[in-house]
Amino acid sequence: MEERNTELIDLFKQLINEKSSESENQFFKRLTETTLWIPSLGKIQEDNRQNFAMLMTGDGKQFIPAFLHKESKLGRFTEEQLVQIPYSRLKYLVIDSAIEINGIVISPFEENIVLDRKIMEIIDSRTMGMMLRREEHSGKLKLRKPEKVPEGLTRNLKQFFANSIEVESAWILKAIGETECEEHWMLLVDFYGEKIKLFPQVAEIMKPYMKPGEKFELIQKSPEFDTNQLETTRIYTRLSNKNLF
Repeated sequence: MEERNTELIDLFKQLINEKSSESENQFFKRLTETTLWIPSLGKIQEDNRQNFAMLMTGDGKQFIPAFLHKESKLGRFTEEQLVQIPYSRLKYLVIDSAIEINGIVISPFEENIVLDRKIMEIIDSRTMGMMLRREEHSGKLKLRKPEKVPEGLTRNLKQFFANSIEVESAWILKAIGETECEEHWMLLVDFYGEKIKLFPQVAEIMKPYMKPGEKFELIQKSPEFDTNQLETTRIYTRLSNKNLF
């Protein structure tokens, strides 16, 4: 792993010198395959989530410090604080954080590679073919049953959910926010566990079925969410394991 992380720095230096799309793509690809060391502040008791240390910039922005190996210059952090997290998981922690995290900074006391949310979206677009972000809707959200679901999507989702014991039910809808101009796809999922583990896999299933420019949203069903009026949009339920489309 250490050799791969050293290669990441070499690719970053190459990117700085060349400033080409090819060198960007090489750096982005290696980054998505990299495991980083993150300073932890321990686990939050109520939901057992990890609480990470932050670095704050002069203008008040917060970044998660990420180190390539335990022998990096750690500043005020210690080796005992470090936990290993793949970049592919760390980005979801940034996206889905309840507090405002502006991004990550790799080797903050050496190369100081700053990746803000915008750059992280570009990396996703280049390496995954889609951009991931947390959306906050203002006002009411209007939901309806789609006239047609892309052929094969329901079948593949149902098969995946059947092998995911934490998933209870799922609904596929079209949604539009009160202040929005265009509808988007929404997948509402009732499950136990962490979104950060389930949703990346679901997103990979949905991605090939989206037309250029189409957006989809993944939502975890909360206990107070009333689905009685959405029965015709249900595509999976573990109880009967029926395909309703």
